[in-house]
Amino acid sequence: MHRLLSPKRLPLCAGLLGAAFVVTPLAASAAGKIGIIGDSMAAGTHSLDSCGSLDIVECVEERGGYQDRAWSYARGEHAWPLAARLGFTPAQVVDAADDGEEWKDAYDQAAQVLSDPALDTVMIGLGANDICQPSGHDYAGDLERVAGHIDRTLQLLTDRLPEGGTIYWSAVPDVAGLYDMLRERDHNLLFESCQATWDLDTDRVSDGAAQDACDHFFDNDLCRLADTQEEAKDRLVSLFLDRLLESQGVEEGPCGKILSSSSTDEDRREAREFTAALNGLMREKAAAFDGRNGVRVRYSEQVYRPTRPLAPEHISRFDCYHPSRAGQVFLADQIWRGFDGIRPLGHDVFVEDFAAPQYCRANDAAWNGCWVEADDDDDPASGNVRIGDGRLQVGGAGTSLERGFALGGYTHAWLSFNWARDDLDRALDYVSVDVSADGGASWAEVARFAGDGNDFGLHRGDYHDLSDYASPETRIRFRASPGLGSGDRVLFDNVQFIAWNELPFTAWPEVPATGSVQSGVGLIRGWACEAEAVSVSIDGGDPFPVAPGGGRADTAGVCGDAGNGYGMVWAWGLLGNGTHRILSYFDDALVGHAEFDVVALGDGFVTGLAGEYVLNGFPNPGERVLVTWSEPDQNFLITGHDTGGGFADLSAGFTGSSRGIDADAERQVGGAHHESPAQHTIQSGVGLIRGWACEAEQVTISIDGGAPIALSYGSSRADTAGVCGDADNGFGMVFAWGLLGTGVHRLQTFVDGVEIADVEFAVQAIGNGFVEGLEANYTIAFPDASSLVDLSWSEADQNFRIIAVQPDAAGD
Repeated sequence: MHRLLSPKRLPLCAGLLGAAFVVTPLAASAAGKIGIIGDSMAAGTHSLDSCGSLDIVECVEERGGYQDRAWSYARGEHAWPLAARLGFTPAQVVDAADDGEEWKDAYDQAAQVLSDPALDTVMIGLGANDICQPSGHDYAGDLERVAGHIDRTLQLLTDRLPEGGTIYWSAVPDVAGLYDMLRERDHNLLFESCQATWDLDTDRVSDGAAQDACDHFFDNDLCRLADTQEEAKDRLVSLFLDRLLESQGVEEGPCGKILSSSSTDEDRREAREFTAALNGLMREKAAAFDGRNGVRVRYSEQVYRPTRPLAPEHISRFDCYHPSRAGQVFLADQIWRGFDGIRPLGHDVFVEDFAAPQYCRANDAAWNGCWVEADDDDDPASGNVRIGDGRLQVGGAGTSLERGFALGGYTHAWLSFNWARDDLDRALDYVSVDVSADGGASWAEVARFAGDGNDFGLHRGDYHDLSDYASPETRIRFRASPGLGSGDRVLFDNVQFIAWNELPFTAWPEVPATGSVQSGVGLIRGWACEAEAVSVSIDGGDPFPVAPGGGRADTAGVCGDAGNGYGMVWAWGLLGNGTHRILSYFDDALVGHAEFDVVALGDGFVTGLAGEYVLNGFPNPGERVLVTWSEPDQNFLITGHDTGGGFADLSAGFTGSSRGIDADAERQVGGAHHESPAQHTIQSGVGLIRGWACEAEQVTISIDGGAPIALSYGSSRADTAGVCGDADNGFGMVFAWGLLGTGVHRLQTFVDGVEIADVEFAVQAIGNGFVEGLEANYTIAFPDASSLVDLSWSEADQNFRIIAVQPDAAGD
C-alpha cells in the first residue's frame, strides 16, 4: 500500500550527528552594519551565572558586572544573535545596549549607532526597566512619557537610516511572571532563595557563601563564629548591592515594584497591566512608522506570548532576574519566531534539579532512560549515592550514577552543574564527571573534583562545551574514585544541558506545544521539509504514524516547496484530565517533545449536549461573537460575529446544489469516507480537512473550484481496521478556515481521481482570517446552570478552548 505523497529522503550533512533537519544559514554574509539599542537583557548581563573556580568574593566582584556577550541575542559569535541570523559578523555590530537603560535612553543609543555611516539595520529591545520601577511606583503618566521617547527615537532612525533599511523591534516579556515562578527557588549563588536575593536580605545569605567570604577576607580558623560570619554577610551584600546599583540604578534588589516582598499583589497587577499597555503602544508605533522614508519597521510580540513557557532554568542564579545562558537561547528563539521568514533554530534545555529522591520522573520522557546506579544499593533515598536535601550526593569507593540525554537532533551542547566538595582530605579522593557519545561504550572526563578540599556547601558551577559528544546516545556519569575515603563525598545540583543547532530546523512540531492546554477534538500538527515518515508517541506508548505531505505555503521559503505539513485528528479527552507528554519523530529521529495539559468534559467524548452563547467584547470592544457547541469537535466553534448589525444567518447562504457524500463512489475506490467539513456545517478557527481511504495512491481536494490540492495520507486510524484490514488509512490537511473569508464555500474530495464528496459549508472568519495579539477569557454555564466551563482564546487554534471545567460539567 502506497502511503506517502512524493516520498523524499533526508540529506545527511557530513560530520554532523543528527543534523538531517538543518539547512544552510539564513544569510552567508550581509553588507552594511547592524546597531543594537537595548538594556541588560540585550547585553547579556549575568547570563554566565556561576562562579567556576572563583571564591564567592571574587565571583561577585568579577562576575557581578559580567557581560556574557557571546550568548546575548544582541551580539556574539554564535548563531543565536539576530546579527548572525542576518549574516552580520561581530565586526559589523554597533552595540549601544547597556545595563539599566529605559526608553528615555533610546534616543542617545540611536544617535550612537547612527554615527556609523555603514549602518542600515537596527535591533531594538527596550522596556523591561520601564516596567521594573522601585517599590511604590504607580506608573502615572509613564505611558505618555514613553510614547514621546519612542516617537523621538523612531523619527531619528527613519530619518537617518538609508531607504530600504530595517528596524527589528521586540516586545517586553512578562516580567511579573518571575515572582510566582522563582521566589522559593533555592541553591542560588549568594542567597538562600530568590526572594532573599530580591530583598537583599542579609539574614538569608547562605552559610556556604558566608563561610567562603569569611575565609577569603579574614583567613581565620574561627571563621564560623557568628559575629565574623555576620561581617562576611554584610560585606557580600554590600558588594552585591554595588553591582546592582551599577546595572539597575536603584537602591534595592532588582525590579522592586514586582519582586520585592514589600510589594503587593496589586503592585504586580499594575505591572502586568502596564506591560500589556506598553507592548500595545510599541505595536501601534511600529505600525505608524513602518515605511516612513522607505524604512521598514518589523515588530515581534512573540516574546510576550511565547510558544514555550518561561521556566526557572531560563533565569540567572546570580540575581534571579536576568536571563541565564539557557534564557538567552530561549529569548532569541522566541523573538525570531515572531519575524516572518526567520526560522527558529532547534534548541532544548534538559534539567535535573534533584528536588526529590527519585531516579525517574513523569516529565523525563525526553531523556534516554532514568538515572542508573553502579556498585551501590540502587535506592535514590539511601546508600553512598543518593538524593537528599535537594542535591545529588556521590560517595563510596568506585560508585557511579549515569543517565542518557536525547541529543541526536543537535549540533552543539553545553553541560552545566553546581558542585561542592564535602571533606575530601587527600588528592586521591575525587569524583569525576564523564561524558559518552556512544551509549557508555567509551567515556571522556569532563571535570574532576578532588581533595584536599571542603566547599562548605557553597555550590560553584561552570559550563562545559560537549558539542563533540552530542549524539542520540549521549550519556553523562558521576563517578567516585576507587579509593574515595569513608564519609567523603561531592554534592551536585542543577544539572543542565543546553542543546542547539547552528542552522535552522527544516522541521518543527507545533501542536501540542509545551505548557498548552488541549481540549475537545484537536490536531497533532507541524511541518517537515523532507521526511519519509512522521510518528508520535504519547505518554511513553509505541509511536504511531502521522502522514506527512499536507500543503503549508508558509514553509516554502525554507523548504523550497509547500507540501510539508503533517497533521492528524486527536480526541484529547480520551487521554484523561491531567498532564501528558508527546514525543515527535521524523524518520525515527526524536526531534521534539512537549508536556501539555488536557481538560476534558465527562469521559472525554460526551454526546447529547447542546449550547449557544454570546461572548461580549470580542474581538474588539463593542463587538461580540456567537459560540456553539459542536459534538464532532467536542468544543465550541465561532458561528457568528456581530460588529454592530447583529449576527448573520450563515446557513441562509446554502444553495443545496452540492451532492454531499457519494456512498457509491466511496465503495468504488475500495472503501473510503470524507468526514470534515461535513455538509451544511459552519467552520471556524484552524481545523482539519479529513477522512480515510483503505487503498489510495493519492487523495486530493478542490476548494471553490480551485486547482487540486494533495492531502497527506497514511495517518493511524485504528477505527478503520475492521473495514480496511489495517489502520494507516487517515487522510487530512490542516486548514485555517478564516483564510477563505466569511461565507459559503464548496469542497470536493477525490481518491485516485474519483470524487467521493462534494460538500457545501460556511466559514465564520474573524478579522483577516488569522488574527494575532488577542487575549480573552470567559466563563459560561454549560451544559446547564449547575456547572461552569472556562473558555480561553487560543491564537494557535484561532478559536476558544476549554481550559477548566467543574467536576460535574458534563452533567454526570
